[in-house]
Amino acid sequence: MSINCLIINLLILLILLCKSESNSGFLKQHSLFKAFPKNEKDLELLTKLETKYGQNVDFWSRPNRLLSPVLFAVSPNSRQSVVNYLTHAKINNSLLTNDLKIWADKEMEYLTRNVDTFASEDDVANFEIYHPYEKVLEIFESWKVKYPENVMTIVIGQTYEKRAINALILTGNDSLRLRNWTQSNNDERKRIVFFECGIHGREWVSPASCIYIANMLLANRKQEASLLNKYDFHFVPVTNVDGYVYTWNYDRSWRRNRNPGSLPFAACNGVDANRNFDSHHCQFGASPIPCVDIYCGRAPFSENEARAIRDYVYLITKNQKIKAYFSIHSFSQLWMFPYGYTVYPSPKYSLYTQLSQIATDAIRNTHGETYKFGQISRVLYVASGTSIDWIEEKNLAEVAFVIELRDKGNYGFMLPAQFIKPTAEEIWNGIKTVIT
Repeated sequence: MSINCLIINLLILLILLCKSESNSGFLKQHSLFKAFPKNEKDLELLTKLETKYGQNVDFWSRPNRLLSPVLFAVSPNSRQSVVNYLTHAKINNSLLTNDLKIWADKEMEYLTRNVDTFASEDDVANFEIYHPYEKVLEIFESWKVKYPENVMTIVIGQTYEKRAINALILTGNDSLRLRNWTQSNNDERKRIVFFECGIHGREWVSPASCIYIANMLLANRKQEASLLNKYDFHFVPVTNVDGYVYTWNYDRSWRRNRNPGSLPFAACNGVDANRNFDSHHCQFGASPIPCVDIYCGRAPFSENEARAIRDYVYLITKNQKIKAYFSIHSFSQLWMFPYGYTVYPSPKYSLYTQLSQIATDAIRNTHGETYKFGQISRVLYVASGTSIDWIEEKNLAEVAFVIELRDKGNYGFMLPAQFIKPTAEEIWNGIKTVIT
């Protein structure tokens, strides 16, 4: 390891130590419940928790058509009232923890102990832990030095808090082509595989898995040469940069961006960027109310993050076509396809079903994990204004999928870092069935 890298890693360690207390303070004595709905009536009663208790209840997974367990955090002020509500409604539930701060502290302690651990001597970082955004940027720079013919980064937008939104481009050994990829003489026959990651701040395993996949492509570039020569891989590893940084510095459970909006005293900051795309904006499964977690924003593409994805997709599709667009989220272990805004199927429904079956079979054959698949609105819930529906409606990719990563509700957004590797490996195997 070079002296510069050692100094940077020591700075990262200091940052982690300083953040170990601050990023969990918001969660002190907040409880995490897991409810087990039995029918549609239970789903309705669980949905009403948000209306009844407002920001005192934070859904980690929303009531859904699969009747899967529903995770939600509850503030200490509302805990007993929520317990009484669930008891009266006869909804089975279990308490996972009565203090989420303890979970967050344990997570940060693990990361602090392992920040300097390398998975192998050849890696520029340990890809089996979560990294703060400063370290993510350092990884990109190290890759550009180590793989100059394969790696390029480009700033595709800027957040409300003036942070750069970066895209990472991986390709075969053609440095001249890489430098000139935006020019009109680009190889139109070479298609793009697109990864949109980290659009929700608290979903740490999304950026971690995307970065892990990028590293697998680079570290195994001889074995993956056929893919790198066939496709350009475009990653937006952390789409919601402000939200991601906020989860490290202040509130581990933060979902939205950090746009303060128009309410006084910074009340109800943030917009859900994945409800802000111009696809039936704010019609279904999204909210016009700023204090609701799925707030859609004041207008389509009002948010910097959604505009950055839009503008970048339009830019790269001037000369090339997107083979497959993947929106990577957590959690629930689902492999889904359009549409989200309606239960009516996409014209490509049969193709999507076929590809999804093959992909989830490959996932299961990797580490034995099962991912259910289907149309978003039929498997999960109705949601409008999502990136996937926008991509599908504008015909910007041959196929588009949203993948909800591990787990099924034991840890939720605080998935232990030791699961990054198997999670990335299994979805990469699934993705490869779609693009090969």
